[in-house]
Amino acid sequence: MKFLFWNVKKNPVGPILSKIVEGHRVDIVILAECSEPGDILIELNDASEDQFHLADNPGPRVVIYTRFLRRYIATAVSEEFFTVRLISLPGTTPMLLAALHLPSKLHKTDAEEYQSFVAAHVSEKIRRVEASTGPPELCSLVT
Repeated sequence: MKFLFWNVKKNPVGPILSKIVEGHRVDIVILAECSEPGDILIELNDASEDQFHLADNPGPRVVIYTRFLRRYIATAVSEEFFTVRLISLPGTTPMLLAALHLPSKLHKTDAEEYQSFVAAHVSEKIRRVEASTGPPELCSLVT
């Protein structure tokens, strides 16, 4: 299974992203700061042999696209800065995918302290999900 994580910083990246995804046969695309998730989905599907699906997303900080049907990717936790998904494909070991895009340090005087707080909060949420789902493989993507 191949993953791609990219902070697109609200830039229109559809054509470039589509070429990268097809060229490397990426299965799951995680974008941070994606302002046009619907447009990206159209670009991915226009360039792909397989249909991509937009997973349920809480907002533009972390958006997930996948070649797999939505029924195989359950949302365990989804908040503003992160999401944890349980990926259960037929014939494979279930896996947790945690994707996180921390808040910017640019406009906060206590930025590092705040990011540490958010990271501790996310870590606790992941531990709770692991406790409730059992110990699947864990793939964490952080930016």
